Amino acid sequence: MVRDVIEYYKQVTKNYNDMRTELAEMEELLKENAVTPEMIENMNQMILPIKTNYETLSYFIFLLNKPVKKNKQKRYEGQNKKLIKESGAHTNKDIIIENETALSSLHNIKKEIKND
Repeated sequence: MVRDVIEYYKQVTKNYNDMRTELAEMEELLKENAVTPEMIENMNQMILPIKTNYETLSYFIFLLNKPVKKNKQKRYEGQNKKLIKESGAHTNKDIIIENETALSSLHNIKKEIKND
């Protein structure tokens, strides 16, 4: 099972790196040609799922390999700063805050509908 997760992470990492290569090539093209703001917005929307998946899985891999013993955790975190950085805003705290905000908004909408 863990092997399958690692293989999946490798594929997502490859996709992410391919996306970064494509973006670098696109930057060169953008310097040469005029581009509309809509095209840039479309590109950002296209890459968002790849970036989000990569960041989420990076943090998942960090947690998957995290030692159980408290005295080893600090060293592990120090050794894996890059993996934490690659996680972006997709750490457990950030995701829980995001979920709670979404649930709160949903609850508020439900209250508005009931009051109407």
